[in-house]
Amino acid sequence: MKMKINFFKKLFIFSLGIIFITVIVGYLLNIFLVDDFYIYRKKENIKNIKINVEKVINNREALEDYIDTLKELDGIEVKVLNKKPHKMMYHWKYPSVENKKWKNGNFKISTIPRIGVKLLTYSAELKNGKYIYVRTSLSVMAAHKHEIYLFNIITTIVSILVAGILGSIFSKKLTGNIEKLNEKALEISNMKFPKDIIIKSGDEIEELSYSLDKMSKNLKNSIENLKGFVSNASHELKTPIAILSSHLQGLNNKDISEEKRKKYLEVLNREVRDMNDLINNLLTISRITSPDYKINMEKINLNKLIDNSLEKYELLELTKDIEIIKIYENLEIMGDIKLLKLAINNIIQNGLKYSREEGQFLIYIRDEHLYFENEMDGNISEKTFKELFEPFGRGENALDNKVEGTGLGLSIVKNALDLSNIEYKIEIKGKKFIFDIKLHLL
Repeated sequence: MKMKINFFKKLFIFSLGIIFITVIVGYLLNIFLVDDFYIYRKKENIKNIKINVEKVINNREALEDYIDTLKELDGIEVKVLNKKPHKMMYHWKYPSVENKKWKNGNFKISTIPRIGVKLLTYSAELKNGKYIYVRTSLSVMAAHKHEIYLFNIITTIVSILVAGILGSIFSKKLTGNIEKLNEKALEISNMKFPKDIIIKSGDEIEELSYSLDKMSKNLKNSIENLKGFVSNASHELKTPIAILSSHLQGLNNKDISEEKRKKYLEVLNREVRDMNDLINNLLTISRITSPDYKINMEKINLNKLIDNSLEKYELLELTKDIEIIKIYENLEIMGDIKLLKLAINNIIQNGLKYSREEGQFLIYIRDEHLYFENEMDGNISEKTFKELFEPFGRGENALDNKVEGTGLGLSIVKNALDLSNIEYKIEIKGKKFIFDIKLHLL
């Protein structure tokens, strides 16, 4: 079985690994590049010395002071000579400018045979025709290299110890927050919804805790809504089943009259039809709220959708003698035709179903808003108004007037329009019920 390494150990080992690699890289740079870098810096310094000498070349006193300062502070010897030097001075030779191998601005590294000291020399022609010769020892670099390596080793050991302690504290802090979130996630998976999820850390862990908290609240609300939905659906199905059962028992009675038998059959047909509508609506809500539902955008002629829907529910219109008034021109939008057809069908069905007899049902466009307006036969309280889009939510006018329905129509409308990203709202003005849809006409 493969051994598991917890996140704390991984993070701790990873931190130490980064420090170790950094130290190794530093050693390699010291071994292979520090000498070259030191010499490069010396050369740049010597080039600056040449420039400074040219500035004071005509001031003998300033020149001598500058040369003495360089020797005392930096150990750099500088000589300014005429064009044709021919003798040794201070036990070091100057190359003759007549030597064909001599190059202006030339650097050379040489070693003194007896003592093995390395020297960096430089010779160049000045602007006034004289020549500058510079010599400095590189022995300081070699002398201190051992101490540098020893210091690096000590620094590495101290750094690893400090990093180990701080890394351990930081790792425990970080993994502690992650473990806390993991515990909360396990509670949520067991349908327990903790309240103290938020972790104030000022980083991605805090963002993750907010996301987990939001997920927990949404999941809790969804489960509560689902329980309420199932409870309401069970209640809605229980009533017609009870009616079916009682009327079927009545039909089994041999002494029942023919008139009662016909009445019982009418009731059974109506209840079966209502149950079929309820189940179809439940399946519709389930289908359009599924994450697998795919939106199919296309150009839609709303006039045709509205006319087809009015034709479909023409019986309702004729039964209640409702006057339908349409005020709009050619309406075209982009959307999913199945969702919009579903929404408009339910809006028109509800509008006709809950309109008063001999009332008006208006469909009109204004400022790219499509309005469905009907005159209600009754009132809707503020409490009921807020619940109209909830599954099985029905207004007092529906209950008082015993209007047949499942209470799922506006819930279907809400889901269909939400999926289509279409804005909508309901307004109640006296006895007028207005459904407002914001359109983006083509």
